[in-house]
Amino acid sequence: EGGVRSSANFPVPPLLFTTVALIEACDILVGSAPRTRVTFLSGLSRAHWSQLLLAFAFAMLSQSSALQRAVAGPKVVPLVRTMQTLKASPNVVSFQRTLRAPSTLNRGVAVLTSPAADSHPQTHRRSQMAHTIPRSSKARFHAWEHEAGGDLKRTRRPCLGGLKMGTNAAFGRQTRTWAETQDALLGLVTKKHREKLQQDTLDRMELYVRELDLDVSRLSVVHVAGTKGKGSTCTMVESILRSRGYRTGLFTSPHLIDVRERIRINGEMLPIDDFSRHFWHVHDTLSESGEVDALPGYFRFLTCVAFDVFCKADIDVVVLEVGLGGRLDATNIVPSPVVCGVTSLGLDHTNVLGDTIEEIALEKAGIFKPGVLAIASPQKQSAQHVLQGHAARTGSPMHVAPPLEEFEGFRASEAAGAVGMDGVVQRTNAALAVALCNAYMALTGGSGNKGVAAAESVAPGELFKLPGEFADGLASARISGRCQTMEVPPPRGTVGAGIRYFFDGAHTLESMHNGAAWFSSAGKGGSRRLLVFYCSPERDPASLLGIIRGVHEADPFDAVAVCSNHSPIVPVGSEPDEWLREVGDCFERAGFGLEPHLFGKVEGLVDWLNE
Repeated sequence: EGGVRSSANFPVPPLLFTTVALIEACDILVGSAPRTRVTFLSGLSRAHWSQLLLAFAFAMLSQSSALQRAVAGPKVVPLVRTMQTLKASPNVVSFQRTLRAPSTLNRGVAVLTSPAADSHPQTHRRSQMAHTIPRSSKARFHAWEHEAGGDLKRTRRPCLGGLKMGTNAAFGRQTRTWAETQDALLGLVTKKHREKLQQDTLDRMELYVRELDLDVSRLSVVHVAGTKGKGSTCTMVESILRSRGYRTGLFTSPHLIDVRERIRINGEMLPIDDFSRHFWHVHDTLSESGEVDALPGYFRFLTCVAFDVFCKADIDVVVLEVGLGGRLDATNIVPSPVVCGVTSLGLDHTNVLGDTIEEIALEKAGIFKPGVLAIASPQKQSAQHVLQGHAARTGSPMHVAPPLEEFEGFRASEAAGAVGMDGVVQRTNAALAVALCNAYMALTGGSGNKGVAAAESVAPGELFKLPGEFADGLASARISGRCQTMEVPPPRGTVGAGIRYFFDGAHTLESMHNGAAWFSSAGKGGSRRLLVFYCSPERDPASLLGIIRGVHEADPFDAVAVCSNHSPIVPVGSEPDEWLREVGDCFERAGFGLEPHLFGKVEGLVDWLNE
């Protein structure tokens, strides 16, 4: 009746169902499996229920001697007690309707056993039970644990996948390892380089969230677009609001080391088990949907995962960073954010967004919504004109954030420690972040509920002030790879002062100027100065290195190196590959006067730096 399906998505015949249930029941009762799983399936007919219960009853009768050896006593859980325990869970809906069994079979029917340690010391003392929760005609599988002689309790690990057959298999969704999750994620990378924006992105995203049964319209969102500083601004907004007691969700991109950096709850990455649970739920639901012809690509898929996390989490606010552009970005399916922000604009991704600052500004302004307040960092006049014109046509009230030093409440004496992130440009990002937080709190009445106040009712004086209560959140905000300094001690057994790393992920001309200015100030001193550089093939390394040459002329580097990041999105091959050599050649053309060392792997670079 639609309630039992295999991983191949075909209905399970009743005879096969009974046979597998019988095999599983025998495995359980003789204690041959180290971890025992039993799964109740919702949507079963009375006939299916009878077959399942009869299979267990038959197994008990036919294996009675083995059962006594396995459990060394009556350590069994009657069906009626199991049902009562599950019924008490707040996660079970429509229990009586979907998990009803004939009362005459309740007594004496064991559905779960725990082998005694003294009889089978090689086995675990825990068993697992999984059950399904029917919701919107889609099964939800959750795992439960049972200690010998104790009660059932919910585990952190879900049961994911399709019908898994085999020894000690559950009638549920199997768990996957973290390595399998990572491999599946990389399998979603479809292109080496970005091409033109796909016009059907929003239609497809709406289909995905509909199939996932997610209502993104109820999320209370701060939506941020821009060329530079989006991640830093979003991180500051999240940190400030969290310091004010809001429960927060944060979605940023890209990540540096771990994909889980992109999705955070209350400032923390999801545990591996939680991330995997959401990942495979999205993966399997969309794979099995008859409406979806193919899984979404890498970024759109992770956006779906983020929405799945946020819609199911107990949070007040979601801070959402646009991935690319804005108008056709996967995040732009949120129909009515609380407030929108636009960071500094520049020429980037021109092959996708347009060749001029005006074209890029129009794409970024695509996140503006009717009646939704918009705040932007100061822009070039032509870009500012485009933003304001689109805001007027959309019906989105718009303000421009002044420098942080002009905010009411800013104290010059405390300016040095006001912003936790290094770099002068972070003051600009901080001004926008503070204004967005002021707007969010004013528009939600401090409660996180949308629609408390109209956008037109928020005066500039309310936006451009720096409350003392924001100080902790603004000062503690951190994001890796943006004007970041790290001290690394020397390897064991060696003599030296160690290495001080200065990291910055600048990849546009404007950002390179900002990064160079920061390093010129922060990077003074040290016995040797070493420059490590890399950029992806869509960048112009000669122009980027031309900016760093100014730093080199003022205080020369002792050596330079190029190291590939081996990104799965832009594979570069073996060391030293063609692109690596091409980047290296740019050092000579940029006038450094140093022969670059080429490294195809980070490990080789680190060994060289340590030497």
